[in-house]
Amino acid sequence: MRKFLITGIPPYSSGGTVQLLQYLHPFSENYEIVCEKEWSYNLGHRHLPQNIIAKFKDAHNVIYNQQLDGIRDSEIILFHPQTIGFDIFLKLIENNKIVKIYILDNSFFCIKSYNYKRSSDLNECLDCLNNLDNCHAECVPFPIKYNKADNIKYLKRFKELSNKIIFYVQNEKNAVLLKKHFGNNTKYKIVGMKTNEFDNIYNENLNIGNKVEHPDIVYHGWHKAAKGVLYVLELAKYLKDYSFLIPCNKGAVINNYGKIDIPNNVEFKHITWETGLKENVINCKLVLCPSLWTATIEGALVKSILYNGNVAVYNTKYGFQSEFPENCLLRLNDDYDDSSNKIKHFIKNNHTYSIKSKEWIIKYLNEFDPKIIFNDVNMNTAELKENNSISNKIDIYQSCERNFKIIKELLDITEKEINSLSHRIVRKVKNICKKMLKSESLIKKIILYFYKSKK
Repeated sequence: MRKFLITGIPPYSSGGTVQLLQYLHPFSENYEIVCEKEWSYNLGHRHLPQNIIAKFKDAHNVIYNQQLDGIRDSEIILFHPQTIGFDIFLKLIENNKIVKIYILDNSFFCIKSYNYKRSSDLNECLDCLNNLDNCHAECVPFPIKYNKADNIKYLKRFKELSNKIIFYVQNEKNAVLLKKHFGNNTKYKIVGMKTNEFDNIYNENLNIGNKVEHPDIVYHGWHKAAKGVLYVLELAKYLKDYSFLIPCNKGAVINNYGKIDIPNNVEFKHITWETGLKENVINCKLVLCPSLWTATIEGALVKSILYNGNVAVYNTKYGFQSEFPENCLLRLNDDYDDSSNKIKHFIKNNHTYSIKSKEWIIKYLNEFDPKIIFNDVNMNTAELKENNSISNKIDIYQSCERNFKIIKELLDITEKEINSLSHRIVRKVKNICKKMLKSESLIKKIILYFYKSKK
């Protein structure tokens, strides 16, 4: 049986999912990897006319979807359904024998992926858990802007198919949510999470930049309310004697949430882990990782513990932070007076959770065994029913034939337009056309294979 690892997140992008996939790669040698790639990225899209970029994207989407549509009667592992595409994601579940899904967020019951809404009074939102018709008017699909009704329809169909799926979850509380939504008979395994960036920390110098003045408190998160950025801005008003660093673009926060009252003790600085955030995390008095959604294992929390140890979190019922033992994390809540007093007391009295929190998270990370995800699973005969009917093969053949014509038409149009481009990018366009044509030839082979089967 052929095996595939499928993700919609391209390998050149950034973020924790990419780092996780890189970590898993050596263990997936028996799997063919299928992932999304944007041709415009490789083309140097800033130098290309938008109409040509659009045509390459259209052609690529046809190739990518055709490749996924041809994966049938196989074992598949799926990552991040939002970027794979809902329609093809459901087809992959329906058309394959063994289906595994690694849960990265809460998109299995929440169209926002991060189950938090600003009207929920700083509480994780579980309204759609096992009741998808409860979706609020303010909620919109994220990170992909799907039609809202289609997104909810997809989640309902996903739930109907869940008895065919083996879920791999990061932590115990996430497994609780999974069972609450899909039912107690849901097949799942708790496997944890780890990336390469956590492995060699003790070989690093963790005292960098001590001679430079650093902020007292650093927010380690994204510019989204679900991650806690608005909570931190409000909390800073109660802690005027302490300096705060928010490593985000101030404009991005304002664009997302409108006019915001920003205290004078808060500095916005658009920096990444590599360009200054790491140094500030190491040298500050307290790191804030106050995710308000039911967070799975977040890289920001793990790195903050490993590189500092004194970390404050927002206390949610089902978030990963709730699994830590006592005196590992400073727990904040929706009472700003109480939370700010906890921070003042912690800093003034030179408390530290550093040793205990590091010991716990290192032990947790070391329990992650990627081989579990890729191990063979025993499914019953009914679940492994063959799907090799002639009608199924004809369906694939017709789909391939139709899409092949679309690709050829798009490429022909694009090649005609090459003459209007400047010489410095003609070579790039021609190279990408060659790559496209190679993909076309693969599809042609599929067509010929199924044509013979049809005969």
